[in-house]
Amino acid sequence: MFADDTLECRFCWETLKQPVLLDCVHSVCLSCADAQLAYLSLHKQPAPDPAATPDRYVTCPHDSTRTTVGDGGAQSLKPNRHLAEVVNRHLDGAETCATPA
Repeated sequence: MFADDTLECRFCWETLKQPVLLDCVHSVCLSCADAQLAYLSLHKQPAPDPAATPDRYVTCPHDSTRTTVGDGGAQSLKPNRHLAEVVNRHLDGAETCATPA
């Protein structure tokens, strides 16, 4: 059993939806990563790497690690399929471990 906050996005504080992996291996909602990219694009924050454009990174809300994203924006981040399955099982009320028959 997971604590509810384990399955929460630290951007929106809701249960993760379409979790994507950041370079630090934390996960956030795809839509939250996309929203942060849009925000940074509007506010033109300085890029951590001179080769990166300001609107091409997501900052992890857990540890402040910056993940540079590709031309596809947040869609270029790797989906965390395992965590998505855990979230779905949690929401469905299913056990996370199989019970022997």
